[in-house]
Amino acid sequence: MSLYEMLESRIDKDMADSPVRLVVVRISDLGSTLMLRDSIDALFNRLEARATGTVTLDFTGVKFISWSAAHEYLVRRTALQCPISESGIGSEVARMIELVKVQMERSKNGVARPMTAWTTSPVKTI
Repeated sequence: MSLYEMLESRIDKDMADSPVRLVVVRISDLGSTLMLRDSIDALFNRLEARATGTVTLDFTGVKFISWSAAHEYLVRRTALQCPISESGIGSEVARMIELVKVQMERSKNGVARPMTAWTTSPVKTI
């Protein structure tokens, strides 16, 4: 059984067993490092198809999220049609999500772009 099938199975079971429609999804089931948009995309595709109540995303155990995964997370979280809450977000993950959020807010057309100030600063030679 693939990681995505396992995650889908767990989401389906949690949704079926929850009479109040409160679903808790452990993001660490995707891994302790979230590198790809596809991981986040697969999670939200399943949530969009099945979620009817409040969804809590538990980030406990997630140590790192890449810029692209954080961007996909923010885009998909905003579009999800049910209430969503988060728990267990570590400082490194929270910082990356906040960085991407700020970049998205600064962008004129809503598409986040990596900040270039860090890479385009002139280097002073001695």
